[in-house]
This record gives sequence, C-alpha cells and structure tokens, in this order.
Amino acid sequence: MDQIEELSNFLSILGDETRLGIIYHLKEGNLVSKDIQEALNKAQSTISQHLKILYKADIIDYDQDGSKKIYKIKNKKIFKILRTVEFYLMDKKKKDIEVMEEHDIMDTLG
Repeated sequence: MDQIEELSNFLSILGDETRLGIIYHLKEGNLVSKDIQEALNKAQSTISQHLKILYKADIIDYDQDGSKKIYKIKNKKIFKILRTVEFYLMDKKKKDIEVMEEHDIMDTLG
C-alpha cells in the first residue's frame, strides 16, 4: 500500500462521526462498550462494528476483565492529529468570517 492510499484509508476511518465520538469519549478515560453505547445513543451492534474498525486501525486497544472488554486509546498522538485538524478548521472559519465581514462593509459603503 502506498503512502497516499494509507493516509486516505486512515483519514476515512477518522472521517466517521461515530468513530470520532468514540475516540473523544475515550479521551476522558477507559470505557466498556455499554458506556460508549449510552454516551453516543447508538445501538450495541453499531458501536461494536465501529470499535472493531478502530481496533483494526490500531487506534484503540482493550483490556479484558472477565467477559468485559475495557477500551482505551492506544496512542495519545491521535489527539494531536485531531487538534491540528481542529485548529485548521477554526482558522478557516475565522478567515471565512473575515471575508464575510469585508463583504458586508463593502455592501454598506456601496
């Protein structure tokens, strides 16, 4: 798999709202599937499917406690990646607002 394909696959995993929700909830601490399910108000089967995808992508891991799996973030660097994207989006939004304000000023003057 080449670098562009690998990056594309990784970003598509992060590009899902449910998976991002799981990651953000795990930021607060380790959770069992039922806790994630309740926090995101999603069906058990949906959460299970997304947990498998995140696990295969090496983003999350789990510890076994009897019959329970306790999920956790495998590498905290994922939050640095997400924070970088958040900053990018905030900067873009700020620039969009500046353009709209500039446009409004021109409309007022014109």
